[in-house]
Amino acid sequence: MSAQRRKVVVYEYTNKFGDPLVKGELGTGIFHQFGYDCMEDDRGFSSYSTAIVEMPDGSVITPAANMIKFINDESESGNGTNTE
Repeated sequence: MSAQRRKVVVYEYTNKFGDPLVKGELGTGIFHQFGYDCMEDDRGFSSYSTAIVEMPDGSVITPAANMIKFINDESESGNGTNTE
């Protein structure tokens, strides 16, 4: 028995020329499962939840879990403009 894969919209933060960060749509992909990642900075290690997403070109990305939105069809994806 195979599970139905769900479509997601993936978001990213960008900034241009020193402007504040803006949350925008990166594209749509197929969600596979949640995972986790970790990072190290001067305060030590921290971990965070990620989503494992297959993009239309076959590449796999792991955005932070709060940077995806599950959608039912293409009409629910944004129009490429900023959100929030």
